[in-house]
Amino acid sequence: MSLPQPRLDDKNFQELLEDAKKLIPIYDPEWTDYNIHDPGITFIELFAWLVEMQIYRLDLVSEKNRLKFLKMLGERTKPATPAITDVTFSNKSKSPIIIPQNTQLATITPEQPSEIIFETLKEINVIPQEIIKIESQDSYEITDNTFANGMEGHYYYAFGKTAGKDSTLTLEFNDKLLPVKLDIMVNLHEKDLIERGSHGEELPEIYPSTKLKWEYKNKNGKWVKLKEEDETFQFTFSGSVSLQIRGSPSEIRCRVEEEGYEIPPRIESISLNTVKAIQKEQVKGENGNGLDVGVSNGLPNQTFCLPPPPSKSSKTLKGEEWCTTQITENLVMEKSTRICTIYNDQKFEWVEVPDFAASKENDLHFMVDLDNGIIRFGDGIHGMIPPAEHQITTTYTHIDGEKGNVAAKQINLILDDDIENIELTNEKPASGGFNSETIEDAIIRVRKDLRTPYTAVTSHDYEELAKSTPGLRVRRAKALADKNYNTVTVLVVPESIPENTSSKPGASDGFLKTVCNHLDKHRLITTQIKTENPKYVKITVNATIKPQTGYDEKIMNKRAVETLNKFLNPFTGYTGDGWPFGRNVFRSEIYEVLDEVEGVDCVFNVNLTNSGHKIDGEKLVIDENELVYSGKHNITILGPGEECGRGKYQ
Repeated sequence: MSLPQPRLDDKNFQELLEDAKKLIPIYDPEWTDYNIHDPGITFIELFAWLVEMQIYRLDLVSEKNRLKFLKMLGERTKPATPAITDVTFSNKSKSPIIIPQNTQLATITPEQPSEIIFETLKEINVIPQEIIKIESQDSYEITDNTFANGMEGHYYYAFGKTAGKDSTLTLEFNDKLLPVKLDIMVNLHEKDLIERGSHGEELPEIYPSTKLKWEYKNKNGKWVKLKEEDETFQFTFSGSVSLQIRGSPSEIRCRVEEEGYEIPPRIESISLNTVKAIQKEQVKGENGNGLDVGVSNGLPNQTFCLPPPPSKSSKTLKGEEWCTTQITENLVMEKSTRICTIYNDQKFEWVEVPDFAASKENDLHFMVDLDNGIIRFGDGIHGMIPPAEHQITTTYTHIDGEKGNVAAKQINLILDDDIENIELTNEKPASGGFNSETIEDAIIRVRKDLRTPYTAVTSHDYEELAKSTPGLRVRRAKALADKNYNTVTVLVVPESIPENTSSKPGASDGFLKTVCNHLDKHRLITTQIKTENPKYVKITVNATIKPQTGYDEKIMNKRAVETLNKFLNPFTGYTGDGWPFGRNVFRSEIYEVLDEVEGVDCVFNVNLTNSGHKIDGEKLVIDENELVYSGKHNITILGPGEECGRGKYQ
């Protein structure tokens, strides 16, 4: 019995023909003869027949064909992605306890069967001390953030709103006996910002915008530098900071040694004894050796079932049942995982391949069917056959995909009997877990990727590549070529926190260098790249408005200023996408914008001011490498007895 054919389109020849005839009056009203003797109708019949044949052929494209098409584009469906979360430990003893890397944690209680397994990403020294005070200081004020730290829905500025030079973040502890190694987890507030740039599979290569210095206070009251391992890139990302403690300090601090933040770091929480944990379960034999999955019989196209992970109850999953359960749809074979065959104490390592198309008869290759949990070997022509009586062993990693996105306070058990006096939980939900990609999702992703520029040719390419710089938040970009078209200067506008978007956003040297290095990888060989900040032009508007009867003067003044700030905003001004680079500012547009403010009766005496810029009649001239932002606008409000003048725009 044959499998049912998918129907991509249910239209037949006659329906296609009739649909085409209905379009004739739209595109050619003078064509009125629709009889079959007309040559034009003959052509339409031919095209309808061709379309019907194409639909028929497309209906015959199977899943295997689509996988091959993806391979031709250098793509394949992506495996499951593990969830990640922060796990906080609580030390119930009086001395530090080391939690090794890859320690397994679980979302269970001892009375329940294990279901979701996490593993710590790094070693952590769990200490009995606590942070009792968190204080930020800049050139304007000192702020106690102890109460706000870790409070749901709240954040605070690590170094104040300006994060200027010598601004500090100070941590005070309840005990001076800090361990030699101190791990601090920093979680930044980034929910109201645009997504960080990404470009294919490229990893971020960040040049920090600023330089921080960690210090401790010695017995003489002087601040001394600490050695550090900083995963946050100077508070640019959330992550951990490991400090080498000297002496017996009760206070440590982080000081801004070189300023330059595009976005002053805002902290949701700083915590001790916290480490990132990833949802995965490594399946191995005793002492880390491989698990036996069977013995080769020397025949072509052999298949073997992978053994279920320990967290999946052996009472419900035995032998071939594992190969058909849905749990294996999220199986992942990591690059470090290998299949081995053992014979007479000799070990032969095999390499995973997506298929055997390029495999030769002596290649030690194998395939993994991720959907069914099956290892597959070659036929002796494409891929070597495991010799008879060779024992097959394997290790692999199991990921639960979306099931790994567990809620807060669900991870509560260490699967290591040697670790005692420790309690743990995840204060926030795990995130980032995705099931293995379907073919349909892969096709959508590849189509989108085909429209992504990977070589910069046009100005638009340079701008899109700049905004996709991995790890950075580039809000806007403008590419300008010199007269000889051999040097391209890209103007970069970094993201800014919402309350600062009306001012001029400047990018640091590190930020510009990061963007430039990314563009350099994708430029044409004959093109030179430069990245710069645009030249910002401060626009001050002086205008007079008369409010309608019943409107308060102070409210009208505030509305007018807010409207001008919004209109001249480098992020959201003009039409909502930010004021265009190099666009002149016209008085007539200022008149129009103010006239549309609710409660305005008339507008007159509008003047634009800026030191050093030419005012050409009705407009203020802006160069192509310049971008405007709002100054302090001066709005005069006419009283009830005053008249607008002869006209609205006088």
